[in-house]
Amino acid sequence: MVLSNIPFGENINAQASVVTQGSCAMELIKTDSTDSVEPGQNLIYHLKLTNIGTANCTGGGVQLKEYYDEKTIFVSSNPTPTSGNNLWNFGTMAPEAMREVDVTTKVSNTALDGDVIKNKACFWTREYNTWTCVEETTTVRIPPPPPSNVCENPIIINFDKDGQDNTISKGQVIDSEYNNLGINITAVNNNATHPQIAIVFDSANPSGAINGDHIKDIDLGTPNIMFAGPGLSETGDNKEPSNNTALYNLLIIPDNNKNTTPADGYIDDPNDEPAGGTFSFSFSKPYAFHSIQFIDLDYSTGSVKGYLDTAGAVQEFSLNASKLGGNSVQKISGDKTTEIKLLKISGNDSYAIDNLTLCPIVVPPVCGNTVPETGEDCDLGSALNGIACTPEYNSSCSYCSNDCHTISLNGPTCGDANVNIGNEDCDLGLAQNGVACTADYNQTCQYCSNICRFVTLTGPKCGDGIKNGSEECDGTDGISAGQTCSVESCTIQTTPTPTPTPTPSPEPTPTPTPTPTPTPTPTPVPTPTPVPSCITNCGGGGGGGGVILNAPRLLMSKQANTFSVCTREDVQYTVKITNIGNEIGRNLVFTDSLPTGFTYATTSDTLVSMNLGDIASYETKTISYIAHVSASASSGAHINSANAKVDNGSSTNNFTTAQVSVNVLENCATAVYPILSITKTVSEAFINPDGTANFTIIVKNSGTDTAYSVNLTDILPTGFSAIDGIVNWNLGDIQTGESKTTTFRAKANKDINPGTYSNIASAIATNHDEIKTQANIDVRKGTVLGESIKLTRLPNTGAGTKVLVYFIANLLALLAGIVIYKKTKVYGFYG
Repeated sequence: MVLSNIPFGENINAQASVVTQGSCAMELIKTDSTDSVEPGQNLIYHLKLTNIGTANCTGGGVQLKEYYDEKTIFVSSNPTPTSGNNLWNFGTMAPEAMREVDVTTKVSNTALDGDVIKNKACFWTREYNTWTCVEETTTVRIPPPPPSNVCENPIIINFDKDGQDNTISKGQVIDSEYNNLGINITAVNNNATHPQIAIVFDSANPSGAINGDHIKDIDLGTPNIMFAGPGLSETGDNKEPSNNTALYNLLIIPDNNKNTTPADGYIDDPNDEPAGGTFSFSFSKPYAFHSIQFIDLDYSTGSVKGYLDTAGAVQEFSLNASKLGGNSVQKISGDKTTEIKLLKISGNDSYAIDNLTLCPIVVPPVCGNTVPETGEDCDLGSALNGIACTPEYNSSCSYCSNDCHTISLNGPTCGDANVNIGNEDCDLGLAQNGVACTADYNQTCQYCSNICRFVTLTGPKCGDGIKNGSEECDGTDGISAGQTCSVESCTIQTTPTPTPTPTPSPEPTPTPTPTPTPTPTPTPVPTPTPVPSCITNCGGGGGGGGVILNAPRLLMSKQANTFSVCTREDVQYTVKITNIGNEIGRNLVFTDSLPTGFTYATTSDTLVSMNLGDIASYETKTISYIAHVSASASSGAHINSANAKVDNGSSTNNFTTAQVSVNVLENCATAVYPILSITKTVSEAFINPDGTANFTIIVKNSGTDTAYSVNLTDILPTGFSAIDGIVNWNLGDIQTGESKTTTFRAKANKDINPGTYSNIASAIATNHDEIKTQANIDVRKGTVLGESIKLTRLPNTGAGTKVLVYFIANLLALLAGIVIYKKTKVYGFYG
């Protein structure tokens, strides 16, 4: 047998003594929750009883019994005792069987500092046939006295006003008038045949002569006649020095509840019950008892009792009220610190009470009780506190921590140096995003933009109209009169001057026989070198045109007819392909690899492929096709990329790509939600530096619910600025089926590098996730054909007309020479 007494937290191992084979042997371990305790605190004991023997322990049941110290009050136990509050019968306990009991007691408020609380636990079995016990001791320690202002902001119930500050009338029944303060009032009449209620008595105008015992309750009048009041004693000389203040309304237990003159809900003739009774005040907020006044307690004593529970099972204190003279007033005071849940005020006499004073107890907040309290931001309960949220891209979320404070988390965003798949192409961090690269000659380079998208820049090359590096010329840059520039090698080509055919020398003619002089062969007019010129579409949109190479160049945009879709529904994609080059693109081929779970039209194909033939300079081909979303498609964003390519031209210009994202909804069975889509177009195919582009953005709601507080934002690429300075618009609500269109103009900087720039627009609503789209704009350098030229009129020198005639005559002669030259070449006239 082992008897152990181990305080919580100590590591003490109890060793069993030698046990005879085939015998019952019990081990009892008892621990307490603390080594010292204060008056009014809970003291918890843990008992563990184990059969460490090799045979059953029997005897009508193994019993465990607690003996509580007189300075403690039993509060609860788990499991519940078999008998009373201190005996448990566990029945037969087999070898290794174990039983545990947790007992909660409360230390009396009257315990003194240094008192030792002794708690004994004992077990009994038939085999032992005696109570075998173990004892635990705990010392009482009283903390320093509280400050003098122990009862701050006391609550005084005087029955003149209710908890909402409304006036209370004579004869009014009082029960829930103070519920907003956490106080409910009931009454028990000692005369079971009389009303079981509490009502208001007007002590300034005593009543009671009509109904009930027909005795006017002048002994409840205040103040006493000594102080010019209506109060009189039924005995003695009617003088009562203690009743010196007007108390106005009092609370009584009545002997009748007649309500007929008039039937207004108020007792007609309030009269107190001669047999007395008990008032009960139950509290849903933490209060301590401060004081109460008894009026006219002259035939019996009274009592004030406080309880720790609303059922009145655990009494905390009991205070006595003395029997005094008629019309007397006495005050009973409490400790003002002990929290109680129920207060009972009793008397076996016709009496009244007034000025119940309570001390609100400031309870430290308890994180985890689901009630946000002072000092807490939130409280979802211990099961939900501390569960972190997961913020979405470019957004934030908040959750309630384990210490009941709101924690905000920021989701992934552009600039955090982490590539967020599905939302970003790249992310080098705030310091490196947006740092443009410099492409070498005839090369391209790629950098990560400020919106975490790749931007490809094309370096200088032959054909861009600007003389670069080792180039002798490029277009018209670097050439002089009589020179041309090779479009393949950017080298200067000198226009050859045709060598005139020499006039043959005439043979000598003998003098006697004169021979006719032959007609000289005319010197052919040299063919002028043709000046290179633009073939077609040399103009441009926005900022004007420029020198364009004789090669195709493709741009493509792609849109879906919806941003969100359910499984088993269709999505219509629309693609526009434009050749912004100056040459026909040969054999245009379009391909689209559909996302997983998407199929082309009614087939099972996941690849869309179309041969679109040739595409002329500045021709746009538009194609639309349907993709079906299968039931197996996963929920979330599905990004779809498409490609277009022609056979001729350079690899950097004869290929283009575009993408669009469609969100597959998780559950569409009964959902009511908005579905926003966004499209963006630019009017110009390309612009020059310092040119202007016109953008149009359309946001549409094709869902089943209104999209609320829609906000539109445009993110201009580096080197562009909005002309009116506005890139954010509040579109308000967008109803089902409604669309809203926004247009704006953006200007490129004068020193912007040539290249293709992506302009992104995004829209978001309070009940819809963010959606994005983009439009590409091409920036080129070159001669702006659309510019106006200011002409300066020169002064008339007097030779204007002659010079003009001379110029026209020479021009006609030149043209005539060209015609003659061509004819001689055609017909072979060489002289």
